[in-house]
Amino acid sequence: MALELKNKMKLDPGEVGAAAWLDRNQANIIASGVMKGDCSPLKIIAINKAGIEEECELPCSVLANIAPKSGPDIERISTGTRAN
Repeated sequence: MALELKNKMKLDPGEVGAAAWLDRNQANIIASGVMKGDCSPLKIIAINKAGIEEECELPCSVLANIAPKSGPDIERISTGTRAN
């Protein structure tokens, strides 16, 4: 099912920079902001600088990152709902 949907997906660079299918553990990390134990790498589809979709892999730890209060931003998931 995921592969079928992935093949039909077309990301809009004006809306998103990347998309991913998550397993239950990865979704729990995003919701809680806490990483407990091991987590498989995050496989994403990212839009590169040329506007082309490409498959990439990120460490699972990026799912628990929180935006800094000041200074440059970091690689993270923007949930818009997680309380810090």
